[in-house]
Amino acid sequence: MNRWVLSLFILVAGIAPTLPATANLLIAQLEQSMQPSSTATASTSAVDLAWELIQAATAQAQAGDRPLALATLARAAEQVETIEDATVRDRWRVEVIRQYARLGADTEAIALSQTMDYNTQSPDYCCLPFRTEAEQAITQAYLDAGAIDRALEFAERIEFSASREQLLTPIVLSLAMQGEFERAIALVEPVSDPTQKIGLQYTILKGYLHTEAFFEGLRFTQRFADPMERSGARYLLAQAAWRSGQFNTARTIASQIETPDNQIHALSQLALANADVGQTEDALSLLSLAFERTQATSEPRPLAQWAGYYAQIGDFDRATRLVNETEHDYDRAAGNLAVAQAYLATGRFAAAFASAQQVADGQLQPLAEYPDPKLELLQTLVNQAIRTGQDQVALQVARSFSKPEQQVQALLAIAQHYTAHQQAEQATTILAEAVEVATSIERIGIFPDRHTYFEMSNSGVLIDIAQAYLAVDQTAAATTVLSQAIDSIATFEPSAAGWMVSATQSLHLRNLTTIAQMLIEAGAPDRARGAAELAAQFAPTAPDAHSPIAALTQAAQIQAIVGNLEQARTLLATATTQSEALPAPEKARTQSVIAISYAAIGDETQALAMLDAALPMLFSSDPFPSAESSDWQLGNLAVALTVADSIELPMTLIDRISNPVQQAVFTNNVAHAYITSDRQALAEAAIQQLLQRVDRLQEPIQQDNLLNIAVCNPYASEGCPIGGAWKYDLAMQLANRIQNPGMRANQFFLIAQAYSRAGETEQAATAIGQAIAANQQVPSPFDRREALFSWMDAFLRDYQYDLAVPVANAFAEPSYRITALRRLAHQQARLGNSERATAMLTQAQAIAEDMEDWWMRSQVLQAIDRQQSGLAISD
Repeated sequence: MNRWVLSLFILVAGIAPTLPATANLLIAQLEQSMQPSSTATASTSAVDLAWELIQAATAQAQAGDRPLALATLARAAEQVETIEDATVRDRWRVEVIRQYARLGADTEAIALSQTMDYNTQSPDYCCLPFRTEAEQAITQAYLDAGAIDRALEFAERIEFSASREQLLTPIVLSLAMQGEFERAIALVEPVSDPTQKIGLQYTILKGYLHTEAFFEGLRFTQRFADPMERSGARYLLAQAAWRSGQFNTARTIASQIETPDNQIHALSQLALANADVGQTEDALSLLSLAFERTQATSEPRPLAQWAGYYAQIGDFDRATRLVNETEHDYDRAAGNLAVAQAYLATGRFAAAFASAQQVADGQLQPLAEYPDPKLELLQTLVNQAIRTGQDQVALQVARSFSKPEQQVQALLAIAQHYTAHQQAEQATTILAEAVEVATSIERIGIFPDRHTYFEMSNSGVLIDIAQAYLAVDQTAAATTVLSQAIDSIATFEPSAAGWMVSATQSLHLRNLTTIAQMLIEAGAPDRARGAAELAAQFAPTAPDAHSPIAALTQAAQIQAIVGNLEQARTLLATATTQSEALPAPEKARTQSVIAISYAAIGDETQALAMLDAALPMLFSSDPFPSAESSDWQLGNLAVALTVADSIELPMTLIDRISNPVQQAVFTNNVAHAYITSDRQALAEAAIQQLLQRVDRLQEPIQQDNLLNIAVCNPYASEGCPIGGAWKYDLAMQLANRIQNPGMRANQFFLIAQAYSRAGETEQAATAIGQAIAANQQVPSPFDRREALFSWMDAFLRDYQYDLAVPVANAFAEPSYRITALRRLAHQQARLGNSERATAMLTQAQAIAEDMEDWWMRSQVLQAIDRQQSGLAISD
């Protein structure tokens, strides 16, 4: 709802991008980090030719023709030298050097790097000279080829100390990851800069973590001069130890953390890790120790936090006692909610509901525009209960929401579950109850942000119910509900004045547009015309100069939907006449909005003519005129023009954008607009346009960053209201084109989550398989493992256990794979799935029996045996 409202505010004021605010923020960050200044001031032909030659050389190398690739690179180097701008020239020298180094042509790479100085650096990245970047590429190529000694020899020859120090990190990391700790330490010891030294020491620590040399790593941490840094390093060691199943080792290391807060945190997290694999007694012992120590500190942690910890371990009695001992109401509420979350994770839905009911609505909500944690938990509880067949619990929770609009949304979730499982009769029964609740709503408060509040009718929730009716082919019921929505808008009386009335009317006009479209599709044109007539009445009552025009344009769109094209054109002509009296800047913005409405009614010629007239005024009125500002305005207009059922119109404006990065950004925005409005053919066409424009970008980091945002925003955001497998299929196309394997892996992970939330289990399994495959291409084994831990935790939090299984099996190291399987087994046991839990423990046992270290093998097998015994007792 907030996203719609924010878009409407912008539309009323002028030109509206259709992306949410968070998406626009990300795009702004993307553009800031990807300014193509490296090509904008250059000789375009020289840069383009150099880029084409580098691309050709890369393809030749991949085909196995190294001599031809080297010859092509030599031509590219010659072309680069003709570029006049020194910054641009050095940027492309770096790219040639990188390709030389990858081909093992270090002589050519080094020679070209020596033609550069340290005075030019990219405007996109602070403080890194291009020559240093080139030297890093040469060093990394040596390391990738396993030639650490040659990398070190090359680095030692670098005269510029700042650059030489930059090369230390990858060399030290390579040595440490291979277990050559003495050589790595010897390189770090002479470093005098404290900040750099700490960074390099953490780099060495990665090696100890990777090789599971935890006690050796503990001795190494003595070299950290700062007690806080030393404690942080030991926490990382303890964490890696418990992740690998070495819980006793983790406890020993955690006990040697010097700073009290860090030690308490380590002990409590170790307790939870023990609980995650069914080692409840050890978990309780550790948590009690941590709790005793926090009570001895000057600022002990709130009892509510410890209540949550004890609940996660399964000691709900202790957790409840701690909550009851909490003095402050807010902390007590937080404790009750934490206990409810733990009950929910174990499938004890009735107990979770009872605990959550101890918290008042809004008690933990910091501001009105923020979500209420209690309501979020209850909505999750509804979804989980209905998914596991506990229909009565789901209904009980849904009916408990204090606000009727929240009840409606919870009931809709239940109805949608029934619909997805072909239980139309049950869905219809729930929808009838939702209608009864919805009709009791007099007004709904809207909080777009902390400074903005207004009210609207119940029409929005009625539209949601009508859509759910249509999903089960109940056309008559949907039509009746939509008629009620029209009446609700017609009789609504705002309780405020001024701009708040305008905001309410804007949203009501948007709802009337949706209602008219749905009624036409439902075969009720007479009632759709009623929506159009009501929309036409808004303009005379609008409270400011802009709102009547905005209302007229929206009313025109509704008239077009119901087939009254002449009336639509009359309304737009009236709006145009009224706009003539506005000052030039406002006139330009307003006429741009009118042009968008012409596009919406299918008159693209008139839309383009009005834009051609308005744009010069729009650009000239810009207080900060620049090519970038003009591009931004053109892009926003292009996105707004997606109201038309034509990709040519928005693309016409995008083609006028001078910046190729912004061209790609706004093409993505156009695709997103089509996706969110369920226009598959247009969305697919826009995605193809996006891929073509991405291919034209000359820097891989630009391509990857843009594709990364293109996937993340519209498809994979948690809670994103986009359903339909075809939309995620488009996301898969985009993710496949990302070159950086770590970035590609993370996007496939997000898509897997999105598929799973949409109920597309097969596609979710495919996506997580591709995420794992991409992750295996990440050069750093440490980074590969960290990604798997992150995914595993996310899937367990989201109850997506089927996706967690392949992630658990993706750990290359047997110790980590065993611990992950034990975590999954424990979760399944808590949910009552003892058969699946036993199968996972049997698999873990088979892996453990192949471990070479006799002592470790015996310890792990004993732990698995105890966990299996616990399953047998619980059965």
